[in-house]
Amino acid sequence: KIIHPLVRKEMQKFIKKNIKKRFIFLEIPLLIENNLMNIFDTIFYIKAKKPIRFKRFYLELILRKILFK
Repeated sequence: KIIHPLVRKEMQKFIKKNIKKRFIFLEIPLLIENNLMNIFDTIFYIKAKKPIRFKRFYLELILRKILFK
């Protein structure tokens, strides 16, 4: 719960910065749980099998370690 206000603030800052763009894409895993659906015009749900999600997660972790040493 502590991190949610920080994430929401960053999300709002990102939207404000990019408001004039034709499309804005956000990845929000807890969209429904945080009742954020009403601020979006369109919501896309992308489903992936668990092994694919884990593979993407681990690849992202590895890239972050490499890029942000």
